[in-house]
Amino acid sequence: MSESNNDAATKLEDPIPSKNEDKPFQEPSTAMVNGEVTVPANGEAKEEQTADNVFQVNVKLPHHPYQIQIMVSTQEQVQDLRQSIMDSPGTFQYSCFHLEHNDTRINDFIELSEVKGWGAGSELKMI
Repeated sequence: MSESNNDAATKLEDPIPSKNEDKPFQEPSTAMVNGEVTVPANGEAKEEQTADNVFQVNVKLPHHPYQIQIMVSTQEQVQDLRQSIMDSPGTFQYSCFHLEHNDTRINDFIELSEVKGWGAGSELKMI
């Protein structure tokens, strides 16, 4: 019986793979956009591209604090921006609204890059 226990012990291997000493493990770089962590596939080139597409916009509100600034990416959809507004501590009371840019209502289901005249420092109005 002790023989079978020894056989079972020799068959068990360490489930954690050993580290390769030639190439140490490196954490993939990440970027944070509106609370979501993104892991670039192409390393630094992807990080630089993401950094270029992330900027701050002003959202005018009907009540105090009257204006907030939110960091957004051009790859986000308008509905993601709306969710960020609803999740902010100073604006959580707003749940039924739409956004306008240059007095034109913005469709909630398009990417921010598709909004005409959209860019860094753009101003949106909450209606």
